[in-house]
Amino acid sequence: MRIYASVWAIALLATVCVGLRAADSVSSGVKEEAVTFYAQKESGSKEYNARKGYLTIRPDAKATILAMHGYTSNKEDTNVLRLLFPDYNLMVFDFRAHGENIEGQYSTMGADEVYDIFGAANFLKARKDIKDLPIIGYGFSMGAATGIEAQALDPNLFIASIYDCPFDKTENILKRGFDKLKIKVFGYEFDFPGRNFFERHAFNPYVQTVLQFLFRKFAKMDATQINTMMKPISPMESIKKIKTPIFFIGCAADETVPVASVKKIYENAPGQKQLWVTKGVRHYGSIFNNPETYREQITNFIQRVLTGDIEKGDKAQEILDVEIPAEKTPEAVAPEANKKEEDQGESKDK
Repeated sequence: MRIYASVWAIALLATVCVGLRAADSVSSGVKEEAVTFYAQKESGSKEYNARKGYLTIRPDAKATILAMHGYTSNKEDTNVLRLLFPDYNLMVFDFRAHGENIEGQYSTMGADEVYDIFGAANFLKARKDIKDLPIIGYGFSMGAATGIEAQALDPNLFIASIYDCPFDKTENILKRGFDKLKIKVFGYEFDFPGRNFFERHAFNPYVQTVLQFLFRKFAKMDATQINTMMKPISPMESIKKIKTPIFFIGCAADETVPVASVKKIYENAPGQKQLWVTKGVRHYGSIFNNPETYREQITNFIQRVLTGDIEKGDKAQEILDVEIPAEKTPEAVAPEANKKEEDQGESKDK
């Protein structure tokens, strides 16, 4: 299921770079290098995958940002994020099955990708020139959800995190896919036959092959460009184990990951937390809506973390550029569907 379009980089370059490149171009002593690190294949495995990345080091940086990309994206796309963090080191990398060195690999949508994050973090902590600097996580979409899962397993992974549009749990990603999987008969719209079976067995490898075909064919959700074998994760539950400060970002108009899902995760976070709901019009759209404000909000959060001022403020803070729409549950959708069928029936009777 494609929950993030890789063409985001083109739009990002057009909207962000013009306004932010000036700050980066005047920097002196900035070093950029291609790096390689190794990540455990899966839990209990003795096999390791080589992962590729880029590391930008700034001479006066007070922290290093570890960026975690979304599904179908890669390090080439996310390397432009160095323009959002002109005062900090930045490392971007390819999650498994993305970018370089993908043979025989599968994206699990966050379950096994935690080992890629551990590998990247260990690499940064072993670098003599930056090992003493704190690491702050920045992730979007699948990268944000995976960051939460990784932090739940290692509470000391990051001193703080910025998570833009993380999904609440994989089951809900599948349910949203099924909601788009409809058939029409004589003007009536019905759930795809066998939906209950497919939902119950969605994580079976054989069923996932069928689901990828169905979602691509009927729901216009294409996961074929990335080898995918989804495994269940629940960031909305895992977040309960994370006590470090977190800045959550969501778009009110996001149809891929409804902002109500982001708020569920925010509400479950026990530590210092901040939620910013923007007027972005698509998935991961906050950065496009107002790039300058986006960078200002992120920079302000990081500075408050590094100075310790974040501990002096309110434990929970919400910045709502627009009211949060309620997420439609199956119980809420059913009456609407029945009403629609009744209206269609009355129309046909006339």
